[in-house]
Amino acid sequence: MPSPRHAGRGSVRLVLRAILLFLIAFAGPWVVQLAPPRQRLMALVGFVGVLLLWLVFSSWVDKWYFWLGLLLGIGSVVFVARGGGQGRGRGGGQGRGRGGRSRRPPAHADLTEEL
Repeated sequence: MPSPRHAGRGSVRLVLRAILLFLIAFAGPWVVQLAPPRQRLMALVGFVGVLLLWLVFSSWVDKWYFWLGLLLGIGSVVFVARGGGQGRGRGGGQGRGRGGRSRRPPAHADLTEEL
């Protein structure tokens, strides 16, 4: 029988495991979204690999905090991708590209061909 001093360790481990699983589920969609376009498939495979490794050691399928973290992560990615934070960044319709410079047509676009 465990001593009363060690009885709290199991519950602390469960809470820490729950928090870690929640953070992994929340960060997974962001890792895939922020990966360069050519490497998104590899990021998704890595995220699924982490989940499968977690499943080997401890089941996450029936944990509500995993699904909550995953839904919040996906929801936050969709929110930001649709322009939820329009106060900063690309919003405003200023028509400016990267670096704050306005886009100008190429120099050859002003030339007309004479026949």
